[in-house]
Formats: sequence, structure tokens, C-alpha cells
Amino acid sequence: PLVRGAHRGASAECPENTLLAFRRAMEYGVDALEVDVHLTRDDVLVVIHDSILDRTTNGTGRVRDHSLAEIRQLDAGGGQRVPTLAEVFALARDASVRLCVEVKGETEADCLTVAEAVVHSLEQADFLRRAIVTSFSPVALLKVRALQPALATMLDPSPQDGSLTPRQICEQTLRAGANCLSYDFQ
Repeated sequence: PLVRGAHRGASAECPENTLLAFRRAMEYGVDALEVDVHLTRDDVLVVIHDSILDRTTNGTGRVRDHSLAEIRQLDAGGGQRVPTLAEVFALARDASVRLCVEVKGETEADCLTVAEAVVHSLEQADFLRRAIVTSFSPVALLKVRALQPALATMLDPSPQDGSLTPRQICEQTLRAGANCLSYDFQ
């Protein structure tokens, strides 16, 4: 079946990965919200694409080097704040949307730590059946599957420049234990 997803929310109209962008996307009737997550210094999952604050907020430096309280002071565009993953769960809970939670990290070790935190958060929020955990990191997805074998996972095969053959894409996806894949076939 065709799934209408909102990459970073309605990011063409609203500041990406903000509650405003996710609300707007849900108003359009999307089936899934794609959210990117990083851990703060105090180990809270926040929804932001880049590992560096500079592009999407008025802050500077690495997300991992800041506490949640510090990140909450930043403007993510139009007066919006960087949300926590828990806030996105609360927003999506009453809607009929799925979440595609993308594990981010600067290193494989970061990705493993974020992956474990994501699984724990999905368990706590009772969102396991409505989530797909996605990543460019096969190791992170293998960790997710080890912790929650029934949880859907989706690999973004690398590189995403159109150079991979369908066989290579499938091989990467199978090695990651993923049951979905996302690839740009432009």
C-alpha cells in the first residue's frame, strides 16, 4: 500500500522537525511522520536532523554537548522549539499516524547509543506497533532488532547517490536485518 509520509513534518512550510511541522503534516492527512533524533548531554532524545545546532536553530555546537534545558532555549525557526521525542509521541498518540524514527549519530557508537534509547522510549510510550526505526547505520538497526525483534526497521542504504544496483541495495538491507528500505532512485 502507498504510505504518505511527511519528511521532518511539513518541512516545506514550517520549520523542520518541529511540533508545528508535525501538526501541519497531520492536518494534510499523512500516514507517517519521519522524525530525526539525537541525544542531548543529559541523554534526552530530541527531534533534530543535524548533529550540529547551527543550521536549524539559532544555537551553535553539537547537540550532544548541550543539555535539554540549553536546547529548549533555542529558536528552531518562527519561535518554535526543538521538541523531545516524548512530545512527538504525545502529539501523534491520538492521531492515526505512524512514526518513522531515524536514528542519528556522528559515529557508529553514537548510533548504537541512540538506537538503544529509541527502543526504550518506544517501549515506554507503548509506540512499538506504530513505529519504524530507520537509519543509515546497519549496526544501529541490528541493535534495534536484537532489543525488539518484532519492531519494524528500515535501512537507508549508502551511498544515496544512485550508484547502487538493486542487488547491492537488497544485500545491504538484508545484512542490516531490516524489513524495509528507503532509497532515492532519481
